[in-house]
Amino acid sequence: MSGSAVPGTPAPPLTRRQLREAERAAEAARLHTALEAQRADEAARMRAAEEAVAHSRARLRAAEEAARLRAAEESAAQTRAATERAAAQAAAERAAQEQAVQERLTRRRAAEKAAAERAAAERAAAEQAAAERAAAERVAAEQAAAERVAAEQVAAERAVAERAAAERAVAERAAAPQTRRARAAKVAAGAPAAAPDTTPTAETPADIPMVGDQAPTEVLVRRAPSGPPASRRALREQSTRPAAPQRRSRGWAPRAAVLGTLGALTIVGPLTGLAGADEVASASQTVATQASLLEHLDAAAAAAALVAPDGLLADRTAASRAALMQTSRANERHALTCAPLDGANGVRAAVTDRESAVVMPVAAGAYRLSSSYGFRNSPFTGYSQHLGEDFAAPKGTPIYAVADGTVEYVGVGKDGRSSMLVILKHEIDGETFYTWHVHMYPNGIRVTEGQTVRGGDVIAEVGSNGNSTGPHLHFEVHTDTEGTTIDPLTWLEEHGAVDVSARC
Repeated sequence: MSGSAVPGTPAPPLTRRQLREAERAAEAARLHTALEAQRADEAARMRAAEEAVAHSRARLRAAEEAARLRAAEESAAQTRAATERAAAQAAAERAAQEQAVQERLTRRRAAEKAAAERAAAERAAAEQAAAERAAAERVAAEQAAAERVAAEQVAAERAVAERAAAERAVAERAAAPQTRRARAAKVAAGAPAAAPDTTPTAETPADIPMVGDQAPTEVLVRRAPSGPPASRRALREQSTRPAAPQRRSRGWAPRAAVLGTLGALTIVGPLTGLAGADEVASASQTVATQASLLEHLDAAAAAAALVAPDGLLADRTAASRAALMQTSRANERHALTCAPLDGANGVRAAVTDRESAVVMPVAAGAYRLSSSYGFRNSPFTGYSQHLGEDFAAPKGTPIYAVADGTVEYVGVGKDGRSSMLVILKHEIDGETFYTWHVHMYPNGIRVTEGQTVRGGDVIAEVGSNGNSTGPHLHFEVHTDTEGTTIDPLTWLEEHGAVDVSARC
């Protein structure tokens, strides 16, 4: 039935051809539909492929962009790293340059400081040398002045003595003929010869006792000249003026009397002093001891000792130098000697057994204390503490070890002390002390390090080395090795120090 709208009218039947055409049309429509569907599928697949390609391209572009970005970032990082490395290297180079500059500046400052210190030390040494030269010149001038004064006084006294001798000779020549004639007349008349006159006179004072055979002996004493004192020019003229001639027959008599008396004392004294202890105990008669003629002569010479004028003594420095010169000459005349220990009664040996363990560092009469322990105004350091005691003495005066000990140090000064320095270590009553000795010259050192010394041994000689205005011993006493000092004089007094002459 066809699609006619008129009902009841049947459609004519289709022929085979129509059927075949209809089938072919349906098949074609079906094929067309399938083809369209296939085309649509292909188009979809193409679109999907294109989209996939687009996505792939997008991903590739994204990957490329990411790679590019990564490369850029890596390049930037490398650039930054290179920049940082370059900056670090530049900073290191700048630091090295700055360090080198700083080191050069430090070396330059150190060199300048060392040069300044050397210059200051040289100036100080030059000033010290100039001060020492000035002090030495001043001391030499003072010593020369003192020696000139002493020489003038000696010449003046020699002139006075020669004038007195000439006057005595003239008086004796005038009285000699009359005395001989009087004695000859008395002998011819049978009268005994007159005994020697022992009446005290200016030549034989009453306070000088006779010794030996009690014969009057001519004693040389100093006479005070009458009238006003003579001037130096007059004294020099008198000293150069030849003395009045004297007969030799009268010049040897006083000398013979003195020599005879000395001979008697020299022979009789030892003979009476050789008696043993038993002989002295059994003797019933004692021998009176008489003063030696030499003692009287020494006393007379001491009474006529030279005295420096008031003008020279007014200067403290000159007076000190004069005292040192007199002390030095006294040391030359009276060397320290020890009496023998085998005396007749053994008293000397008994006394020596009780000698003190500590002695003075310088012999009595050979020094004076010039600067004490404590604060003072030093010519070198100003107002400062003086750590020792200064014993002013002539150059070359012996310095003694104050006690038994060991030489700890010998060398240049240390801890602010001048050269040379000798340190002794002592053990006294269980306590340890150290004595320091300063200002000696190298050729005046008599000990070496490690040497053992006894109290009273000579360890050095007084000098004026280093910071010194004159020959003296700077003596210190230390209680430890840390530089703790005490008053040397107090220490010596507390330990009962005696003169070195007592250590025999």
